[in-house]
Amino acid sequence: MTTLITVGNSEGKRRCDARCHDAKSIDCDCVCGGMNHGKGEAAARENTQRFAEKILSDYKAKTGEDAIIIPQQAALFA
Repeated sequence: MTTLITVGNSEGKRRCDARCHDAKSIDCDCVCGGMNHGKGEAAARENTQRFAEKILSDYKAKTGEDAIIIPQQAALFA
């Protein structure tokens, strides 16, 4: 199962995966907020890439620094 977004805190982890992007129902309680819901894996990957690029751009604009990207994330920016 492809996981596109994972967010964790002291209360646990939430993620966006095939249960979301391959969903047939209209309800979404995923961490993506519905951005990838029912879109299929290819479109969800594109949405997630654009979302991540915006986050990195906003971070650089705010701090003047590049964010650190771990190897597992690097494929999103290739």
